[in-house]
Amino acid sequence: MPLTIDAIEIHHYRFPLDPPSTPPGILRRSLTATLVRVRIGDFEGVGSGDTMLGFAGHEHLFLGQDPFAIERHVRVLDALQFHYGRSGRSKLPCGTSSARPPANPFGGCWAA
Repeated sequence: MPLTIDAIEIHHYRFPLDPPSTPPGILRRSLTATLVRVRIGDFEGVGSGDTMLGFAGHEHLFLGQDPFAIERHVRVLDALQFHYGRSGRSKLPCGTSSARPPANPFGGCWAA
């Protein structure tokens, strides 16, 4: 039986900073973190980093798909980013343990 993506969950957390962080010119009283969980059969992948804005309601584009079809997932996330804003394509944990997106021809990392 082939592996397919069964569920995607996005959780947002906000942690208070006590004492507040004070980078030059900014007073931060909290830290926001987003966790993305992708369930594939008995396996689960967890990613973090981007807020995944614009992704809610589009989970159906990934459910039932091959988790290792990285190029397909990157194209879908690029389309979501174009229409809805940032969607953190490099942060989706599908197949990240054994497959990577193609090298970025412009250097740097894939983060949007």
